[in-house]
Amino acid sequence: MAYTISELSRRGIQSANVSLDAEERWIADQLETKGGGFVLGGSPDTCTPGYYNQEGTSKRYRNVRRETYSKGVGAYMKLLRAWRDDGQLDGLDLD
Repeated sequence: MAYTISELSRRGIQSANVSLDAEERWIADQLETKGGGFVLGGSPDTCTPGYYNQEGTSKRYRNVRRETYSKGVGAYMKLLRAWRDDGQLDGLDLD
């Protein structure tokens, strides 16, 4: 986040949003891993149903928008490093 905010400021960009294409690529990448990442917000088996565990439904279907990176922390750090090194802010719609 700090890198992105710094770059946006340095370039004089007022706002940025994740592009639809980038979101679709992220979801496809997450779905390549069968087991998926950890579901953020707790387990529906141990927590009272609520916003953070999708009202207790997360065992019924995968919601990759609420999972950690399914290929692990090391792979995630490598992905972020490559994105920063590229310097193009790929995947962001810039205003």
